[in-house]
Amino acid sequence: SIDVQRLAAAEQLKVAGAVLGVGVDVVETPAGLEHALLDHHAKSLVLIDTPGFSGCDSADAEDLASWLSSRLDIDVHLVLDAGARPAVLEQALRRFAPFRPSRLAFTRVEETGGAAAVLSLALHCRMPISFLGTGQRMPEDLESASADALLS
Repeated sequence: SIDVQRLAAAEQLKVAGAVLGVGVDVVETPAGLEHALLDHHAKSLVLIDTPGFSGCDSADAEDLASWLSSRLDIDVHLVLDAGARPAVLEQALRRFAPFRPSRLAFTRVEETGGAAAVLSLALHCRMPISFLGTGQRMPEDLESASADALLS
């Protein structure tokens, strides 16, 4: 995790990692992230948790976006709230474009009346949907996106 801005984010993620039986490293900079990735180069999957950035966090966001853009071996998933208004989703897509996302993941899917906004955004930006968060329990409520999952 490189999310050291949110109060207790690292501790919360470490607890989740312990429950899931996976290790969690916390780093503060893209350089630290680079070192952590080198330490875990033999792993088949490494997930990187980044902070959510508002419009005011531009300096930190630019550093991380620049680093991610240089790493073509990292698949960036932009995580969005499925219940957000379409205009808010499109604004987030523009704001996070420098991070070079190649996939969309949506949380709070269970709170929406349908998948119209989610599908519309994916079609508009021509990005596949990777995961759907359908509840609070992890990992039980995180599922791979599929046509059946979106239709239901």
